[in-house]
Amino acid sequence: MSKYVKYSVVIGIIAFVFALVLFLTIDSPYPYLGGLVVAFIIFEISFFHLFGKERQKINCKMTLGTFKQTGAIIE
Repeated sequence: MSKYVKYSVVIGIIAFVFALVLFLTIDSPYPYLGGLVVAFIIFEISFFHLFGKERQKINCKMTLGTFKQTGAIIE
């Protein structure tokens, strides 16, 4: 699970840098705060996406295992 946290943190840092550059370019009054808000939102979305993908993979394996146990799948 830690690899998903690492990916999400890296994505959040990259989003912060891009948002900071964008907000500095457009002369925003609070570029650091805006960059942090954007980075946090993107971090949460990426973490949710990666976590959901892992959960879906586990559910598929559990479902396949259930079918194998009940004899519904003939190999």
